[in-house]
Amino acid sequence: MDSESEASLLKKVVRQTFNALSIHFSKSFNAPYLHSLSPHVDRLCGFTVSLDHYLKIYNINDSIFELTITDEGNYIINFSKDMQGIPNLSRIRLIKSRVELFNATLDSYLQSHSTISAYSTARLPVIPDPYTIDYTKKSNTKKRLRNDSAKFNFKERKVETSNFGDCKMSVLDRIRLKEKSTKETSSRMEEKLKHENYVQSQMLKFYEILYQLSPKPSSKVTLKTFSTKQLISTIQDSISLPLSDSICLDVLIKLCDTLNQPEKLSIIEKNAIKVVKISLLDREGDHKIISSHNPQHH
Repeated sequence: MDSESEASLLKKVVRQTFNALSIHFSKSFNAPYLHSLSPHVDRLCGFTVSLDHYLKIYNINDSIFELTITDEGNYIINFSKDMQGIPNLSRIRLIKSRVELFNATLDSYLQSHSTISAYSTARLPVIPDPYTIDYTKKSNTKKRLRNDSAKFNFKERKVETSNFGDCKMSVLDRIRLKEKSTKETSSRMEEKLKHENYVQSQMLKFYEILYQLSPKPSSKVTLKTFSTKQLISTIQDSISLPLSDSICLDVLIKLCDTLNQPEKLSIIEKNAIKVVKISLLDREGDHKIISSHNPQHH
């Protein structure tokens, strides 16, 4: 790719990253992982955006965004310091001027450089991972969470068919009440089945996100622990479908139950906080297990 074509792509990445960050901060107060924001930037740009794009942007102007790396190897992207914590209207005005400034800086850079170099990741600030919980104290209250089937168990409502007020009910009235009760029970059972099928259909998507966040064989880290609140927020940012917190939690619990390997993936409750523990994952083997439980694969 020639430098002019690459410059055009980088200008687009800057503009669309600003747009994606604006959308993100309209519903979240926390700066996102770069891998969580990237799918949204990809869609806005129309091509796959990589870390290399951002390192080249950072080399041109390291004040355009705030890019940091955590002590667990995750990249976090944010607006520059002076654009954080200000009203959206003020930020929109700044975004336009920042995009124009970057474009001008890049054009000037290319007048004296034939290629665009990437910023060294070794120069990025290293910060503690804000989305990983480190428990240093032992807790006496610790338990694995599982889907509670009781919340989906629907008991048939008993209908008093002998009397209605002071009057005896007719045989026809009793039949009608019985039919109504049967239909209501059937509707609730159908709702339960639809919910279970939907939860199962989302497991592979959720697993892929967990896999991206999981420790890798090349890393010294063998266990990562996330609060369910932050993990659910990351999942919601990564999936285009609008999913409620309760649906996300049901999918996570179902995923843990399906894999049934708590040493690799589990949800526990510690000190009244629900957390997800992720160790080294076997992507190929786990995919086979999940697919065998997915109704769409039968």
